[in-house]
Amino acid sequence: MKILVITEQRQGKWNNTSFETLVAAQQIAADTGSAISALVIGKGVANFAEDVAGKNIAEVLLVEHDLLEAYTPDGYSLALSQVIASAKPDLVLFPHTYQVRDFAPKLAAMMGKGMIADCVGFHKEGDKIVFVRQMFQGKTAADVTFQGPAPWFASFQSGAFRADLLSAHPSGKAPVNKIAVELKPEQIRTKHQSARKYPSSGSAGQSHWRRNGCVPADLR
Repeated sequence: MKILVITEQRQGKWNNTSFETLVAAQQIAADTGSAISALVIGKGVANFAEDVAGKNIAEVLLVEHDLLEAYTPDGYSLALSQVIASAKPDLVLFPHTYQVRDFAPKLAAMMGKGMIADCVGFHKEGDKIVFVRQMFQGKTAADVTFQGPAPWFASFQSGAFRADLLSAHPSGKAPVNKIAVELKPEQIRTKHQSARKYPSSGSAGQSHWRRNGCVPADLR
């Protein structure tokens, strides 16, 4: 089985949940004899690809394009659908971040696949991987499996696996392979805007949130 892990970095920093998801992939691979590929997407992100190449994976797929410099759900979904069609993984894993929640359902729907989101664990039953996800605000947990042919899509909740358990590559570094994708400006329907900064503390913060009808708990 081939496992593809979609990593996430933003504003020059890793999202740590990417490493937790890689730990999940390594544990699944150990149980199933699978090969792991990690994907790094964006523009000017080769340094992130070199960084993750030091982990115990088979390869890194580097996807760069001018239209991927800023995150958009259209750009990421279109690019990743091309990579998945080319690389043909059986299982695609995501860190369950706000960004993934934004684009992954769109990606799965584009490819006619379902997705098991926000998983907290997995176990193996025969030749099937069973994913565990919480329900009813964590009061119970459900075992969920995929039906139909691969590729299958799943995301793991932050904190479900320990990032410090991520093992290093046994011989130094995995190869980094560049993957070309085709994107056109007219395909990107959403436009990136710089994040607005809001006051978060002190009297200025209280005044801002009261004017807008709410006060966060830490400012009350």
